[in-house]
Amino acid sequence: QLMPHISSQSETKILLGAVLKKTADAYTYLLNIAGLTPLALEVEAMAIARTAIPPKTSGTHLILDIGQTSTTFIMVNEETIQFTLSFNFSGNLLTARIQSALSCTQDEAERIKITCGMDFENCVCHKQNQTELCNIKPVMEKSIDELASHVKDGLSFFSEHFQNTNNSQFPFSSTSSPWLQGRLG
Repeated sequence: QLMPHISSQSETKILLGAVLKKTADAYTYLLNIAGLTPLALEVEAMAIARTAIPPKTSGTHLILDIGQTSTTFIMVNEETIQFTLSFNFSGNLLTARIQSALSCTQDEAERIKITCGMDFENCVCHKQNQTELCNIKPVMEKSIDELASHVKDGLSFFSEHFQNTNNSQFPFSSTSSPWLQGRLG
């Protein structure tokens, strides 16, 4: 992907996404046997950025994709991904921590995580066929602090290595999660 917003500069920057050939072949094979002809493949971060940020949106944006097995930190500036960073923070990790803290099954912990979300102070749990108020606040606060630490590391790297970016809309917009924003202060 050429980065058009810097084309007047003496250098051309290119974003390169790479994948193992056997991985790309597996996807194209699957599409072919489904009767589809793939025209292009792209890395997940590009698809996420394209769907999360409206076209022609200026400024710098941080996208956190908290997945089942890891979190991806995506920095986008002027509609172009500047860099991505993956780290070991995930939905599975939160479920395991809740399971340990409440001494419940994995299924119960997953249900509690989904039901309570970030409203962890008013969490009503259904575990072992009983309904009770459960306190997952210490687990969630520790996890949020850990996530904030990873985000701070990514922001620090971005500040040190990408000085020529428009940071006017950074780091957070009004729709940001207050539980994370307060820890990045």
